Amino acid sequence: MIQYKGYWISGPAEMVHPNSPNWRSQGTVFKETPQGSIVLIKRLEGATFQTKEAAKAHGLEISKKWVDENSKPIEHGDR
Repeated sequence: MIQYKGYWISGPAEMVHPNSPNWRSQGTVFKETPQGSIVLIKRLEGATFQTKEAAKAHGLEISKKWVDENSKPIEHGDR
């Protein structure tokens, strides 16, 4: 998980099927509450890739894009 514009994002990858070599990208966006808890805001489904690393990278990309398009920047001190 990394910080991006005041949010926490990650790009997990999930196997498409146990017998498949392909991986599906996912994006997740979290926000930290004033009490210090991390709350899931959005879970995104992405595309299918041949490698886990490519799927994870795409997951981070779609998470960043969601933050850019749907969230206003968090002011310093606001959470």
